[in-house]
Amino acid sequence: MYGHLLALSLAAALLAGVLTWAAALRYGRKLALMVPGMALLALVVMLWRAGMLTFHDGFGIAAAAVVFAAPALVGALLGIWIAGRRGR
Repeated sequence: MYGHLLALSLAAALLAGVLTWAAALRYGRKLALMVPGMALLALVVMLWRAGMLTFHDGFGIAAAAVVFAAPALVGALLGIWIAGRRGR
């Protein structure tokens, strides 16, 4: 069971890293931060709309979004870091 979750997490991190790396090279690091930002925003809205959390659970919504979007966030930040090391 955990093998599938690990594989999906690694694939999401790799995909987010490649997309963010390409965006950082093309548009710069500041605009590339939109990838993890939009991932967090989308998950916050999805959790709130699904009724899993109410609007008054502000920190809970943010924490759940960070946990669910962790692979995309890690991959995106690694992509930005690699693009920064390459001279952009």
